Amino acid sequence: MLKILIALLFFAQLTYTQTDQNLHNDYHYFIEKSLTKSEVKHFNIVPLINKLKNSKLFSVEKAGSSLQNRDIYLIKFGMGETKIFLWSQMHGDEATATKALFDIFNFFDSKNDNFKSLREELLDKISFYVIPMVNPDGAEINDRRNALGIDLNRDAVEPQSPESAILRNTFEQIKPDFGFNLHDQYPRYSVGKTKKTASLSFLAPSTGEPESTISQMNAIRLIGELFLSLNKFIPGHIAKYSDEYEPRAFGDNFQKWGSGTILIESGGWKNDNDKQFIRKLNFITLILAFESIARNRYKKFDLNTYTTIPFNERNHYDLIFRNLTLSTLGLTYKADLAINIYGNEIKNATIEEFGDLSTSFGLTEYDFDGYHLEKGNTIDLTEKSWNDIYKLNFYSLLSQGNTSFLIKDEIQKKKDIKIPQLLIRQNRKNTFEFYKTSPQLLIKKDDELHYIFVKGILYNIKSRIQLSF
Repeated sequence: MLKILIALLFFAQLTYTQTDQNLHNDYHYFIEKSLTKSEVKHFNIVPLINKLKNSKLFSVEKAGSSLQNRDIYLIKFGMGETKIFLWSQMHGDEATATKALFDIFNFFDSKNDNFKSLREELLDKISFYVIPMVNPDGAEINDRRNALGIDLNRDAVEPQSPESAILRNTFEQIKPDFGFNLHDQYPRYSVGKTKKTASLSFLAPSTGEPESTISQMNAIRLIGELFLSLNKFIPGHIAKYSDEYEPRAFGDNFQKWGSGTILIESGGWKNDNDKQFIRKLNFITLILAFESIARNRYKKFDLNTYTTIPFNERNHYDLIFRNLTLSTLGLTYKADLAINIYGNEIKNATIEEFGDLSTSFGLTEYDFDGYHLEKGNTIDLTEKSWNDIYKLNFYSLLSQGNTSFLIKDEIQKKKDIKIPQLLIRQNRKNTFEFYKTSPQLLIKKDDELHYIFVKGILYNIKSRIQLSF
């Protein structure tokens, strides 16, 4: 199997030297600069869609409304015989591909001469239909589900939500040859059992039948081609999503109903919290897919390429501290700590696993062999006002191992202030637990404090720097 994969990757190097590399190099011309955050809400895309209405290239129509009366848009362009349907943000908190779709609109409306002939070819051979945000109510609160609490991707067969009905009705009206189901996945998936994170995962959804349909085989061939091409940019970082049949899902049913459906899941990449690099990969992936479909190139690819793509597995954490020494209950022992970090501007963390993590990987790892782990110190400031607290030298106190302040309940609203310490309400116990949100860790060597971990940040006390990961 390994020899086959190496041969396929070698073939990809020989075959793809032009479009994919040019897209990679020229992407900055097309990026929609107003969409820079990890979240995309309805009010972010409305002015962009209004801008599309002013272009002769695009036809914009209201496909319907969400439960909370937000417009759901269908954007059409191109005049070709082959029909491609793309939809994103069916889950409101999965916005990476939504940003990439607006980059693609910019690509087609661009005057960049490097891609003039490709744009003209794609617009001549393909008709594109795009719903960039299926679930605007979920997007508003950055939630997977819609305002009813329904997962729209489990609502395809007998739609109970207006958003699901809009998606299904649009599909039935278009009867697309290909569909692209665009999502974000758990960012810490591994590519099989490797140390590589799954930055992109693909799937040609099952139809639930023992034999593959023509539409599914088309999707399989296209994914095989994309896999080979994209490995040039992210070698080893492409996986396959679980292929278990889900009879309620849109992708599985669209595949069954005759559209070659490709699921693209945007995963994780180190130091890419807002998924700007993954967004770029989405852009390149989709343009390459359009080119392949327009030229019928995918038909030349072996079905077996798809089988070489490893499945997603959960072997990764954001951060692993290895070989720490702990003393508790009269015992001294070594263990590893696996930590996941949440949030961008204001970070928090959770210790997810503790013990022997030799089969797991961290996006960032530190070997603390010879270091001892203790809990951070809490200073009682319940007699102080916030003005008094704010006058403290926070970093000096931190360097002494003081990782949290006990405060009056009424100033708890200041908990997100950008200071290194945690703020703990007066009646809350400051206990140290290995499975715990907001861990406060002191890492010592020979009883001397070297590192502090608090609020999702690791500080090197000796060099007085904040370590990034």
